[in-house]
Amino acid sequence: MRNSSYRSALRGYGEAISNQVATSDLRAMVNAGLLTQLGAKRGTYYQAAEPLQAILSEVRSSRTPIDASVLFVAA
Repeated sequence: MRNSSYRSALRGYGEAISNQVATSDLRAMVNAGLLTQLGAKRGTYYQAAEPLQAILSEVRSSRTPIDASVLFVAA
């Protein structure tokens, strides 16, 4: 995720935030150990850190797979 995509995602929920607020939010999530910062300056982007990756893995493992093959059967 980049700063701009974070701001865009929040706009989708009716929240408009400035570049500075987004930077502060992302920095706080890095400091909390939720995100990992990669790159620097204009090339900075963020990835889910291990705690979030573990949650994602747990959620995915508990899901029942969906058989979508019936969606593509010709009528």
